[in-house]
Amino acid sequence: LLEKLRDVTALFYELELRASDFGASSSNDQLFERINDLVSKYAELDDLQKAVDIDIPQDVLEYIEAGRNPTVYTRQFSEAVVRDNQYLNGKLQGYEDFASCLLDELQRQFPETKT
Repeated sequence: LLEKLRDVTALFYELELRASDFGASSSNDQLFERINDLVSKYAELDDLQKAVDIDIPQDVLEYIEAGRNPTVYTRQFSEAVVRDNQYLNGKLQGYEDFASCLLDELQRQFPETKT
């Protein structure tokens, strides 16, 4: 897949070169040939989409479309997950400590109910 995408990128570069020379009769045929090559590569990419099952989150696509680096998005997302995880672990530890203290105090106040 990556190689096919590189081929398409290379074809765009060649098309840019051929389009800049458009008008010279020798380059016109080459331009049309490169356009046909590009259409063929697009058809190959379209066929490959059925074999590739990758879900890219909409947020990442919007981030890229805005011209931003998806690696930055990934880092920020990971940092947010770690932060939320630490927060929830703190709450969980607090509840566990409270439950332990409550149990100790209940046993102290009602010694006959020890299990």
